[in-house]
Amino acid sequence: MVASALLAFYAMGVTAQSRGLGKRESSIRRSLGSVAVIPTGSMAPPLLLVVLACLDQPDRLGSLLVLVPVIVLMVFLTIQLSSFVLIEPPARDSLDKAEASRDWAVRRLGTFRGQSAKSVVLVLGANYAVAMGVGLAPVVLAPNNTTTALAPLIA
Repeated sequence: MVASALLAFYAMGVTAQSRGLGKRESSIRRSLGSVAVIPTGSMAPPLLLVVLACLDQPDRLGSLLVLVPVIVLMVFLTIQLSSFVLIEPPARDSLDKAEASRDWAVRRLGTFRGQSAKSVVLVLGANYAVAMGVGLAPVVLAPNNTTTALAPLIA
């Protein structure tokens, strides 16, 4: 009975998706997805009890042949119902804008690939030379009769 209810929920969800979603249909789908989790979750303790009973008395093993396919179907339908992606029309517009922005960024980044192909040694060497120049400039440019804070280190 629970599996047939989940099948009906699934049919309603797929039908609403194929017709296009308004706010009301979107709300109904969310509710159906939430409600679908409850019966499947409530079947876990009885399933555990049946498995324990089958381990205790192997002549009851036939009940698992009936129960396991139904539980697998219920879990599958519950996962499907609770994982519907609902995109409402305003969200679709912002999704389209985001995709356009992403495409622009990918094109723009393509122009930087040539610049990033420079040698790492060249870039590090240039940065080191500039840093050395900035660091030694006060020492070199200072008049000879002026003492600097670096004078004890240089002498």
